[in-house]
Amino acid sequence: MEEKNSHEDLEEIILLFLGPRLAGKTTIKERIFDGLQPTQIIYVEQTIEVRVDTQMNAFAKMKIVDFPGMKDLSEVPQDTWHLPASENGLDIGDNTAKLAVIYVIDSQGRKSNFILENNLFKTLRATEMR
Repeated sequence: MEEKNSHEDLEEIILLFLGPRLAGKTTIKERIFDGLQPTQIIYVEQTIEVRVDTQMNAFAKMKIVDFPGMKDLSEVPQDTWHLPASENGLDIGDNTAKLAVIYVIDSQGRKSNFILENNLFKTLRATEMR
C-alpha cells in the first residue's frame, strides 16, 4: 500500500455549513470539530463573517467553512468562491476538492418549513454549479 508522504498529497474535503441565522451551525461545528464542551455552548458567538478552519489527519485535509446565516449564498459571486475568506470568498478551492454541504435547520425556529425548503433548494442549485 502506498504511503502518503506530505500534506500536499492528501485528499481535500470541504465541509460547507449553511443554514438560517441562529440555527446552530457554529455550535455544531465547534462541538464536533473543536471539542466544545456542552457547558460552553451558551457562549458561542454568532458568526458574522465567513470562517474557515483547516484540520488534517493521516487521510485527508479538511476545510470547514462556517457561512453566516445572515448572508445569502446567492449573493456571493461563484467566481469568488475559490478566494480566501479574507478576500470575501468562501475558500472552497477548485473543483478537485470534494464538497459536502451541511444545511442546518433549527427545528424549533420561527421560519416556516416552506421558506427553509426554498432556501435549501436555492443553495443546492448554487453549489451544483460549482
